[in-house]
Amino acid sequence: MTVEYSGSTAILNFPWELMRKGETILYAAYPFVERQLQGLGIVTAHAAAVTFGQDGIMIIGKIGAGKTSTAMELCRKRGAKLIANDLCLVGGEDECRIVGGTKDFHVRLESARRNLPDLVPFFSERPGLDSWSNKVVFDPVKLGIQLQDEPVPLRKVVLVHVDQSQKRLTVQPKSDLVLRLLLNENFSRYIRSTTTTLLGGDSYDLLGYIPSMDSPELFERRRRLINHILVDVGVVYVSGKVEEVVDAVARL
Repeated sequence: MTVEYSGSTAILNFPWELMRKGETILYAAYPFVERQLQGLGIVTAHAAAVTFGQDGIMIIGKIGAGKTSTAMELCRKRGAKLIANDLCLVGGEDECRIVGGTKDFHVRLESARRNLPDLVPFFSERPGLDSWSNKVVFDPVKLGIQLQDEPVPLRKVVLVHVDQSQKRLTVQPKSDLVLRLLLNENFSRYIRSTTTTLLGGDSYDLLGYIPSMDSPELFERRRRLINHILVDVGVVYVSGKVEEVVDAVARL
């Protein structure tokens, strides 16, 4: 089994049964796609995004922070349109825009119990899975959520932390070293192949090395994007119960 990356070419030499019916080939191509996107000043971020009219809001946070819950409830309860969930494309040459992204909602049973109780009946007990691992994929259209397919300007970035046990809502501007490092890691994870790799077989074995497609030019583009977000757009940290977080974000 061999993998060779050279310039704009990837050569995979694996038995077909390891290719997961071609799924592995998509992972092999992803670094090239990200390289082309970042050449246009657009990065793939692990984030959600919604829009009120032409005001695009990108929602960031660590795993389990409540990005999906916030985006879903902004759409279901506040009439926002969904641009992206999980993977969000943001940036651009002349104007910083939210370009698009994946649309499905991957909801954990644990999150549904805490933040989205009306969705709990859609889950079933699955042997060997706890409430954190038990996930259901929801089609936003079937939930009555409108989709935004056209790019919109990035007007606000929100760092969320949904915590149903929190007694007081926190809303405050955020611009510090931790946030800068978070944005840098988020915007570089796909171009550097730290979260995408070649997987194959029934057990998703690691098949081969994917080199970083990063460059000084792309780094400089990301640096400018991060500075634009911190200085011109602004990041607001919002923490509290999901309904309070949603209300606060909708008022921004």
